[in-house]
Amino acid sequence: MEKALQQANSNTSAGFLVSGGQEYLIQGIGRISDLRGIGQTVVALKNGRPILIDQIGQVQIGSALKRGEGSHNGKPAVIWASKSSRGANTLELTKLLDRCIG
Repeated sequence: MEKALQQANSNTSAGFLVSGGQEYLIQGIGRISDLRGIGQTVVALKNGRPILIDQIGQVQIGSALKRGEGSHNGKPAVIWASKSSRGANTLELTKLLDRCIG
């Protein structure tokens, strides 16, 4: 299924059209722009008939993938990372953040 989505969502060259002394590049723009487009992607053929993604499952926007987890004193917490600039006082910044979040 992943390969079918990649192929349905890529640009391809379809050759050239020569007309009136001009040569025009023909290009297939294959950018899926909505959920319906994903659902209409062919993933297989069965007895010569296309099988579409929306025939085998529901297409929807889901929640973002969880990338990590932080905790403080056994409770959920946010992990904060900062990079100090030249001349910045890291200790003062840490004290200020502690007071604000505190």
